[in-house]
Amino acid sequence: MPLSESLLYKYESQLRRIEEHREKNAEKNIKRIYEAIAKDLREFVSEYYASYAQDDVLSYEILYQKGRYARFLQEVVDRIDKLEPEIFEELTGLIDETYRACYEGMVKAVEKTKNAEDLKINLSGVQSVRPEVIKEATENPITGLTLSDRLEKHRAEIIYNIKQAIGLGLQNGDRFSTMARRISQQCGFSYGKSITVVRTESRRVRERAFNDSAIAIDDVIKRGSSGLIGIKIWRTMKDEIVRPQTRYKTKNGYKRGKTRRNAPNHIKMEGQTVLTNEKFDLGGGVKADAPLQSGVAGHDINCRCYASHAWVTPEEYARLTGKDAPVN
Repeated sequence: MPLSESLLYKYESQLRRIEEHREKNAEKNIKRIYEAIAKDLREFVSEYYASYAQDDVLSYEILYQKGRYARFLQEVVDRIDKLEPEIFEELTGLIDETYRACYEGMVKAVEKTKNAEDLKINLSGVQSVRPEVIKEATENPITGLTLSDRLEKHRAEIIYNIKQAIGLGLQNGDRFSTMARRISQQCGFSYGKSITVVRTESRRVRERAFNDSAIAIDDVIKRGSSGLIGIKIWRTMKDEIVRPQTRYKTKNGYKRGKTRRNAPNHIKMEGQTVLTNEKFDLGGGVKADAPLQSGVAGHDINCRCYASHAWVTPEEYARLTGKDAPVN
């Protein structure tokens, strides 16, 4: 009997909910780190105001005359660097655990189905994912940058933006209250960018793990005599902000905005069905093994789509895709 999408859906959904909970915990921890960065910077800057400000005004000229300007900026960088490794560790830990849980969880999901009794022995060899496989999957280069490259780029942007905010305050001769507000606002902005990285990367790795696991399971099934065909189906959240739609907040509530021409369109992707080892066609020459795997920012960043999996008979395959069943 086939392993239908509906049969596997509840297990895949449970895995996604678990990983979404893990993602939320990471977001809370990263928020705590950014709050600590902001607090530490405000306290540090307040010491400079106490020592060097004139009428509660601190400027570039004052620090330069005192020979403290270069040291001041270096201390800002050092204090950010002191806590930044915690963000890196939180992100990489989340991503590694997400890949392992989803890869192995996909195998267990198939094993839990009553139709997979004869597969269980053969699937036992698929369950454990090796550390080097996790590393390769999580470091997967996108547009030429590995995960480590992207996190280092993100760190450099955080330092630059906070230094720029403080530098602007010194240029304007801000009072301490204004400078403290600048620091808090910039840390909040950097936190927001970090959350985008967290959500995009954890979902990217989640979908990569499901896809890798499904391919491994498909190889086992192909070696058997069931004749089942592995497929994956692109699914969207089916709400008002699936691309290319946008939603923005106004004083009268949320409104749906106009979309730009030729924007990535995931509405049309709903239900697209391909073989487990094939790529989805997103249009415009863009293809992907799974959601968030295209390497195109407009398709991947903050994408909430997912792929569901199934193993079907040749007749079902033909009905779902309008194509003849492939010959193994």
